[in-house]
Amino acid sequence: MAEVKRFETDVAIIGSGGAGLAAGIEARDAGARAIAFEMASEFGGAAITSGGGCMIVGTPLQKEKGIEDNPDLAFDDWV
Repeated sequence: MAEVKRFETDVAIIGSGGAGLAAGIEARDAGARAIAFEMASEFGGAAITSGGGCMIVGTPLQKEKGIEDNPDLAFDDWV
């Protein structure tokens, strides 16, 4: 029989992939106590198996730095 552990927390996060880890960071930054539950032996979820790539284009920082970027240019870069 599995051992039962009790935790007291403000936020319970199911899954420790990219979204779950980001949720934990946001919860902590807001002053909450957070715990993430993961069924796999390692954290990372689909972000680990997909390579964790994230394409963000047309950001304020890119505009500030004079970098021209938009979804069409990004698509052309990746295809």
